[in-house]
Amino acid sequence: MALNSKGWLAIGLIVVAVVAGGYYGSSGISFGSKAETVATSFATAMEQADYGKVYDFLKPELQKLGSKDNFVEKMEADYKGITLDFKDFVQSNRGTYVLFDSVVGNETKTISIDLEKIKSGWYINAFESEAKCSDACRLGTYCRGRDIMECKDVNGDGCTDEIVRKTCEISCSGGECVTTPPKRENFTLSLEDTIIEYPTKVILLAINNDYSATFQVGYDIIEVGQGATKVLNGLSITVVSTSKADQKADVRIKEAK
Repeated sequence: MALNSKGWLAIGLIVVAVVAGGYYGSSGISFGSKAETVATSFATAMEQADYGKVYDFLKPELQKLGSKDNFVEKMEADYKGITLDFKDFVQSNRGTYVLFDSVVGNETKTISIDLEKIKSGWYINAFESEAKCSDACRLGTYCRGRDIMECKDVNGDGCTDEIVRKTCEISCSGGECVTTPPKRENFTLSLEDTIIEYPTKVILLAINNDYSATFQVGYDIIEVGQGATKVLNGLSITVVSTSKADQKADVRIKEAK
């Protein structure tokens, strides 16, 4: 059951303009019968927008299409701004129906919802589009911040759900926790300062007249201009800025790929 372009319910059943003329006859439901109990309880749930209870009245075939939570969410969206008032339950040559006055703004229409007998019980045969679940995500695991998210069918309704499988202590990458913190990349070095975070040591040897910087990388010497990047011994070295007066350099170091 859903809304059409004018805000009215498009339930794929009967929209009743006039209930008269013998099309709807006596309900055929005796006072205190199971059908009457279901009809009145269902009507109360609809009037009170208790869509979890409405779900319980759906025939089993419809309940298998999706979870109760999914149904409630869709019903709340589809019935926002609509008032339903129970009118009657009747029986016709097309079946047994629960009738409601549906009020949208200043307009009122009567709608009918099918009440179906299955074996010894009575169930609601409507709201198929609301009952049917929809995928919340694509199957697999992925990161969201420090959380490892998993997309799978949690409740067996045939549609995917998104859950937090684990929250990582440091960070998440590629659907897995990063167990070691990322290496520091930015440094402010004075002469003879040594970077030891990487497999190869880096030492600032000099700030040159052209504002380039000279480094020892492992056992090799390299000169890197201000704003330039060079790769040596598995490391990418960028000189962000230098100060000849202070004999310092702001440097960015990364492992070369």
